[in-house]
Amino acid sequence: MNITPRFRLVRKHSSTPTTIQARIRFNYKELVYGTGVSILPSLWDAETQRPTTDKKLLSKYFLFKDQVKTIKSRLDKIHEETGKFLLYCETHGNTFTLSELKEYLDSKFKPEKIQTTKNITLNEYIAQYIDDMETGVRTNDKGARFSPGTIKNYRGFQVQFNNFQKETGRNLDFNGITLSFYNKFVAYFNRKNASPNTTGRHIKTIKVIMRASMEEGLHNNQDFTRRKFITIKTEVKSIYLTAKEVKQLHNLDLSQEPKLQLIRDVFLCGCYTGLRYSDYSRISDQYIKENEGYKAIDMDTKKTGQRVVIPIRQELEEILLRYNWNLPPTVEQTLNKEVKNIAARVGITEKVEKYTHSNGVAIAAELVNKNTLITSHTARRTALTQMYLAGMNPTDIMKISGHKTEKNFRLYLKLNEQETADKVAGNKFFNPSLLKAVK
Repeated sequence: MNITPRFRLVRKHSSTPTTIQARIRFNYKELVYGTGVSILPSLWDAETQRPTTDKKLLSKYFLFKDQVKTIKSRLDKIHEETGKFLLYCETHGNTFTLSELKEYLDSKFKPEKIQTTKNITLNEYIAQYIDDMETGVRTNDKGARFSPGTIKNYRGFQVQFNNFQKETGRNLDFNGITLSFYNKFVAYFNRKNASPNTTGRHIKTIKVIMRASMEEGLHNNQDFTRRKFITIKTEVKSIYLTAKEVKQLHNLDLSQEPKLQLIRDVFLCGCYTGLRYSDYSRISDQYIKENEGYKAIDMDTKKTGQRVVIPIRQELEEILLRYNWNLPPTVEQTLNKEVKNIAARVGITEKVEKYTHSNGVAIAAELVNKNTLITSHTARRTALTQMYLAGMNPTDIMKISGHKTEKNFRLYLKLNEQETADKVAGNKFFNPSLLKAVK
């Protein structure tokens, strides 16, 4: 009986560590088994189905060297235990099913999950999945705990999924996540006038949950991988602040209103760094490094765990000195509320279009004051756009922002028509005098 696991990556082109699956075929059926380990695709040898042994690569990714050894050992052990199970069955003349093989492997590699996952329903699995995220039992692709924001999104999905089931009068299980479900789920959000990105976020979540449960051997339904089961996404027409508006906020005297001054200062820290709120709101002296000729913020971002090093400009240093390099804690919801009022005080009230959605289609609403659309995330968008306008190379900006692809980075650039014209006006195309004379 020659049945051996084939190991493959879930996302072989990922720039971050991705899960390794074991796939075992028997009697025209396949067991997809989660190995419990992840690896950078660049360190994976698809031919040997094991981590690379290339010394040059290992020296380049030396931080992962010990992990590579652990991963190889884990995969070898899964291969070995599969062989032991099959040999026992063959020796004793026992027939077996892939479910029995999975149960045996779980007893060796996931003993704590045998009772909790046996005969579990989709709704029970979703609840357990989120609980495991909160307690740290389940971690992200880098082995780190999920952020509160991510867990909040999953809780939001659970509420909407439960409401959808109540509306349709049907409790869904793993095999119920079909293209028919997909179309009804999208229509459900369209009736609620949700934005396409909101709908897409919930679709992405159910795809993640279905993939994880499939890897754990709870079902073999792969409808969620079909081409038409897409994660809806559209570009958001979000605002950012101009350099002049940032300066107006900075120059506003709030010394007699310390609570508002702190809100304004924390928001400006985002405008001067390009960090997310979860990072710019926790700047402290432990992240301040003295480099040759300048100070910099040197930290690992909460969302991705990526290290960023950001030079501190004069205005940012002025703010941080006010708090002895340690920003006091703030609440994001409070910042989102108060920064709108602070912006109104300096006249950031020009009329801009606010888009809403009806049945999944974007429609332009009445004009609203710009300040009413400012949130904590506007600071990050403002910083990245202003860096680009200042002539910084996109690759350098991405090192600061933590974006992995230029496509995703450019979604943050919110240049209006006038600023685009100002940026390209000096280009040779629009200024022929800069062209060399043609003989």
